[in-house]
Amino acid sequence: MFGEVKQEYIHLTEVAKGPIWQFAGLVLIAILIIKSYFSISQNNQDNLNRINSPSVGDIYEYKIDRGEYSTLKVANTSKDSVFVIPNNYVVDKITGIYKINKPENYAEYQYAISKTKLKEMFESGEIFEVSR
Repeated sequence: MFGEVKQEYIHLTEVAKGPIWQFAGLVLIAILIIKSYFSISQNNQDNLNRINSPSVGDIYEYKIDRGEYSTLKVANTSKDSVFVIPNNYVVDKITGIYKINKPENYAEYQYAISKTKLKEMFESGEIFEVSR
């Protein structure tokens, strides 16, 4: 009797296969992960291109040493420098930057940052997003 049950079990495990649709969720998750990776990679490349060739009106989102976040707006560019206008406001969460990115929140003065320093700030993660 035990031998018959064992043979039946072996037969069932060799013949019976689960439906392929059971793996659809795994395929979708894999596709989402791959798409996210390429999207993040493309965004980083776009940001680097914008850092290397700044344009008037670009917005740099950056982290302040105290763990706060703010923005800089590009006012002008020269051969080796970028003139930026700082935002008068800061937020304590990265997700709140959109709330302070308003034209009336920017200072009346501007200052220069060398293009080399700007690239260093981006590579170190201090500047983490560039909007055009």
